[in-house]
Amino acid sequence: MFSKGIVSGWMIATMVWMIASMENAKIAIIVLITYLMALGDFTHIVVGSAEVSYLVFAGELGWKDFWFAFAGPTLAGNIIGGSFIFALISHAQIRSEKDTTEKMERDRKNKEEKLRLEKAQKL
Repeated sequence: MFSKGIVSGWMIATMVWMIASMENAKIAIIVLITYLMALGDFTHIVVGSAEVSYLVFAGELGWKDFWFAFAGPTLAGNIIGGSFIFALISHAQIRSEKDTTEKMERDRKNKEEKLRLEKAQKL
């Protein structure tokens, strides 16, 4: 439950991030991500709680199983996948974009300085 919860948390966080930037494909993204989660049998605390609660109320599982075998590991995995791993991936992407932007800015300044020196030499 824990490892599948990590992947599920990451997928939901990615979906939320993608939805914010997609204008016309929001429904398609939601359908795709939820389909992939079902295909991979990944666990999420919200959806899984309904399913496991049904088993508890049907008498097939006890509350102890709900909390310790499902809810605890799944919630911990969702938090780690949705918060920490997603934050690390996002940070790495932003960091590389920042480095690229800084390099382009340095190149632009160097080019301007070179042009300024060439003009000064002509005078």
